Amino acid sequence: MLNTQQVTDAYELILGRSPENDRVVEEKLAVETRAKLGEELFTSQEFQERYAKLLNRPNPEIFAHSLLPHIDVETTTKPHMLEQLFANTAAAWDKLGNEDAFWSVLTHDDFRKDVLSQNQEAFEASSEYDFWMMQRAADLAGRPLSSFEHMIELGCGVGRVTKRAAPHFKRYTAIDVSAPHLKFAQERTDSKTTTFMQIGKPQDFASLPSFDFFFSRLVLQHNPPPIIGYILRTVLRKLSPNGIALFQVPTYHPDYTFKTVDYLSQAKTGMEMHIYPQPDILKIIRKNRCTVLSIQQERDPGTDDPLFVSHTFLVRKNKDLLTKIKYILS
Repeated sequence: MLNTQQVTDAYELILGRSPENDRVVEEKLAVETRAKLGEELFTSQEFQERYAKLLNRPNPEIFAHSLLPHIDVETTTKPHMLEQLFANTAAAWDKLGNEDAFWSVLTHDDFRKDVLSQNQEAFEASSEYDFWMMQRAADLAGRPLSSFEHMIELGCGVGRVTKRAAPHFKRYTAIDVSAPHLKFAQERTDSKTTTFMQIGKPQDFASLPSFDFFFSRLVLQHNPPPIIGYILRTVLRKLSPNGIALFQVPTYHPDYTFKTVDYLSQAKTGMEMHIYPQPDILKIIRKNRCTVLSIQQERDPGTDDPLFVSHTFLVRKNKDLLTKIKYILS
């Protein structure tokens, strides 16, 4: 026979709540075993309505990414809407930069402004992984890091990675949408090879100089999909032949959808997380005459949601006559 505590525990574990009343508890005490009580609760209408959809979802940790169901994500939009998306994103990150810039770069409570001084060393040390990624990317491309002429870092924030990486490149351009973040980055970076640029609208990307290394991590995910697509198309088009691009993008969640009109009609506050489907990224890579050197699934965004998928892409611009002609004409 069961006791009252066992019945209560079963309800809380399986249905996420306590029994409705004492009468229900008395009824369930008559169930012969805990296994039979669990079977009753698992097959109840309440459990099915609440959890069946979740249980039927594919888990990205198990299923190949290419086999996951399609998600409805609008990856392009009209020019005037794209400009509005850029303006909204710039305003949001200016606000974050003014309120708590270092925390907005690495969203851990240790890096809140009121305790940052106690954890500054850990904040700076976190850039070692990013620099290791750059070195590894160069190795996979068959080139020493010192052979690259010009690095473009998208989303430099307060200069966390910039400080560590800039001295190793002949030329380094650190770009960000937020003026407050860029101010911190400039103040914290002592490198004569580094240039800082604010990118607040689509046309700003068109003014970027040529480069042969592009790096972005924990940045694209905070932009709506049409912006992510625009940035990737632009930088891969401008990437010089034999240059490489290393970038991280969230690529899947079964509940994520995006429509520009709907998005712009709603007020937004705080930091956002967005997704750009992997098949669409691969199309951009192919159309801009790049070869995939590596695609790695990782947990960079820091979410514990097992249905959230993120990938890091390493691509190299083809070095052939047609690519050279298109590169010169662009």
